[in-house]
Amino acid sequence: MALKEGRCINCGSLLILDPKMEKGQCMFCGAVFLNDDAFAAMDYPADYEFPNEEQPEYDGPSLAIQPVREAVYAPTLTPRKKKGKKIEAFEIKDPEIPDLKIPKKKNILMSSVVAGVFIIFLAVFFLFSLDRDNKREAIRDQFVSNLEYELINESGIAIDNMNNNDVTIILKEPVTEEEAAGIFLDYANVRAEVMGYDQSDFSASAETVSMRLASRSGGFLIRQPESPEDLVLDKAISKLD
Repeated sequence: MALKEGRCINCGSLLILDPKMEKGQCMFCGAVFLNDDAFAAMDYPADYEFPNEEQPEYDGPSLAIQPVREAVYAPTLTPRKKKGKKIEAFEIKDPEIPDLKIPKKKNILMSSVVAGVFIIFLAVFFLFSLDRDNKREAIRDQFVSNLEYELINESGIAIDNMNNNDVTIILKEPVTEEEAAGIFLDYANVRAEVMGYDQSDFSASAETVSMRLASRSGGFLIRQPESPEDLVLDKAISKLD
């Protein structure tokens, strides 16, 4: 599926759109527009004013980009001509298989053991998931309360992975490289405190953390720095357009 860059005709944000779809929706301001207009605004931005007006809630059909797999066809194989003399097929007679029927009591016992193991697995998984979710909520609340920058909305932060070490943050206003590094360290320290890691040990608190920090005009990707000195461009930090 070939995607194409466009620009929201309301707020001017850069977007990735599917040319095969008639309409698209801006992930920043919620505006719904014709994709052809968004492509034109990308090519000729001077022709558009971008009023950045508040948009009504859209309740129509989904405008999300749908992945499409292209069909792959196997080449036609030409049967190879056989050479040599014809060999008679050797036929194996069906062997006599002994009756391996498991007694009913043993079958019930085995089923009970399997069911018990499965239940234990579900219980352990549930406890781990509950612990992860509780810590995730605590990390989110503490980090957002300390954050000096305004999120684009209530869902402007998303924390993923079992160890809560992958986070996406969308801000209303852009930040500098130094400010992005500071936000990353703040999140790493809050996560270490909640997860019970040593905040003074960079490898324990921050080395496994990845952060996508975005705004309407771009942002930064910070991926698993090995030391505080790596929190610069072209090392652990790269720009997002």
